[in-house]
Amino acid sequence: MAVQTPVWRQTAPKGSKAILELQSGLAAAAVSRKDKRFRRLYPILWRREWLNAALEAVLDNSGAETPGVDGTRGSKLRETSARDDFIEQLQKELRHGSNKVRISPVLRAYISKPNGEERPIGIPTIKDRVLQMTLKMVLEPIFEADFLPNSNGFRPGRSTLECVLPVYRYGNRECQYDWIIEGDIRGCFDNIDHKVLMKAIRRRIADRRILRLIWRFLRASIVERNKRTKVKKGTPQGGVLSPLLANIYLNKFDRYWFARWGIWTGSQRQQRIQKGLVNCVLFRYADDFILAVKGNRDGAISIVHDAKQFFKKYLKLDLTDEKTRVVPLEEGFNFLGFQIQQKRIRGHFGCVRIRPTHRNVVRLVTKLQRMLGKQADADDPAMKIAALNRVLRGWANYYKAVNAKQQFLFGDYVIDNLYRSWYARKGNTNVTETLVQTRQNGRIVHIRDKTRIELFKMSSLPSMQTSTNGRAIFRYRHIENPYLTGSHVTCIDEEDQPLIDEREVHPIAYEYDETYLINRIKAFERDGWHCKKCSERVGLVAHHIEPVPVGKVFNPEWVHRVENLMTLCARCHKKIPR
Repeated sequence: MAVQTPVWRQTAPKGSKAILELQSGLAAAAVSRKDKRFRRLYPILWRREWLNAALEAVLDNSGAETPGVDGTRGSKLRETSARDDFIEQLQKELRHGSNKVRISPVLRAYISKPNGEERPIGIPTIKDRVLQMTLKMVLEPIFEADFLPNSNGFRPGRSTLECVLPVYRYGNRECQYDWIIEGDIRGCFDNIDHKVLMKAIRRRIADRRILRLIWRFLRASIVERNKRTKVKKGTPQGGVLSPLLANIYLNKFDRYWFARWGIWTGSQRQQRIQKGLVNCVLFRYADDFILAVKGNRDGAISIVHDAKQFFKKYLKLDLTDEKTRVVPLEEGFNFLGFQIQQKRIRGHFGCVRIRPTHRNVVRLVTKLQRMLGKQADADDPAMKIAALNRVLRGWANYYKAVNAKQQFLFGDYVIDNLYRSWYARKGNTNVTETLVQTRQNGRIVHIRDKTRIELFKMSSLPSMQTSTNGRAIFRYRHIENPYLTGSHVTCIDEEDQPLIDEREVHPIAYEYDETYLINRIKAFERDGWHCKKCSERVGLVAHHIEPVPVGKVFNPEWVHRVENLMTLCARCHKKIPR
């Protein structure tokens, strides 16, 4: 199966192949059996390589220096001796059981939102962040098998573009999804019901120690202005585990949509339209979602009513009446930093145009003005151009997949004028440093000692291409499960207990002795617990390459040796001639 860059490389140091293999085994077992509940996961948490990988991921985060209630900063754990002591103490607590692990309160802080409001976030201690990261590394491969492609928030290998770009296809005149339902959940992270969430987690996780640890993290009290408050609902934004828990919680809504509208084939959807019914497509990024609706406005309003009832009854959440609305695609709407609108071409033909929102363009200009303000007059020109290029390239690469040509040209005009004003204000008289504008491409070039440094032009990156009839060229990007690889190691504890349940292994004949019982498990582990011919993982058989002698006395240690056994599924085993 084709895979992308393995997720373990994002959370584990180089060389941690064991982490990838174990995550692959968890993912493969979750995919092969949708009803499987995982046991004996807790021993993974105190494995040293897993804790080291989680600690490194936490320290690499930009917020590592933000202390929790204990005042510990990430810089204190960057030394080898301090890190070893930290890991050993954490292992000791985990080995004594999940009840013995000390969970600290969460420090409450506030960050400003673009609309002027403040968003509360929780800041756990460094130790709690490492524990949550380890839990995330164990749980995410399992639940990735249950998530639908419509969910793209905080999932490996996905971004906001997976929610935005498909509107190019669904919003054109061929598909005619002309109505958009903008969904807004009131305080999603702060109002998640703990019992409903734990019930969703228990559908996959049967290890009580893991469940108890998650419950204790959910119930950790909050410290705000030296006042301690108990928590009865919600997952604090800022916690490492919170995005995954929110996706598990909202996956119920994804499944609700799939059962009502996503299960239909193309011909069935066409028949629904002919009967006056509506079709809709869901795009969700964490707690932000839209529903593209094909049909009439009344049908879209009925979907909003049904969705509100579902959220209230099954998720105990509310959709805000002010922000949850039905809008025609021709009117346009903003979603995840993009302005999406259906345009008319040649008077009758409609196509979708996706651009950066006006607010994001203003934020970019404000940031550039701040970087080239009077407080930056003493900065070095070469270093300043390098810093500006990082900002401009990042913004342009993010929006190059949409129709951002006008915004790119405007950004180039703004940065050219701002930089020229800043450079002129410096009054630099050094003859070895000159500012020129080449006639070939109009770029600002800074020359120092024959070294050229060019100011990046966003318009040099082509934005979304369009065909001759004005429609945007859009192709789906199929995203494989990033945890599935070619080899799977399925042992999850020191006792080599197999991850796959015994009932998934084909029963053996009574005449085989204990030697075969032991060696076939070794053969399954060697072959990654999957059929060597078709990669099936159910009904496994240890096939004898050199057949077992019939009617003769033989040495079982030689005939049943591991080298003579090959893992096959029952179906492939039947195809082998006897």
